[in-house]
Amino acid sequence: MDLLNFLLAPVIVIYTLVMSALLLYVFNFFYLAYLGWRERHVLSCPTPVMRNPWPRVTIQLPIYNEWYVVTRLIESAAALDYPPELLEIHVLDDSTDETAPLVAETVERMQARGVNILHLHRAERRGFKAGALADGFKRALLR
Repeated sequence: MDLLNFLLAPVIVIYTLVMSALLLYVFNFFYLAYLGWRERHVLSCPTPVMRNPWPRVTIQLPIYNEWYVVTRLIESAAALDYPPELLEIHVLDDSTDETAPLVAETVERMQARGVNILHLHRAERRGFKAGALADGFKRALLR
């Protein structure tokens, strides 16, 4: 029985220390939550006012035989919340499979919705996707 009491005493001490640390952690959490609630008016920042006009943006989407994702990719880029007159989308297509007609169809559908989008298909694939980006950069609005 003395051996059991001898082993039980350190376990109780360690348990008490761990529970005290957890209690201290919980009190600290509630204290920080209270401070955040009390100073909530200071933490809310006003929306910054843009002093300069929005920049012109060209989004380039290099594609090579990506039939399964190309429609979602183009639709996601076309759904961006940006002034349409300042946004241009280039679909840089080097595909050699059924992706090219699918891209053409999707781009036509987006153009019918008023999206400024171009389908640029290269017959010769020089430089891979980096080459497609370099060719597309020549046609960008960033002048």
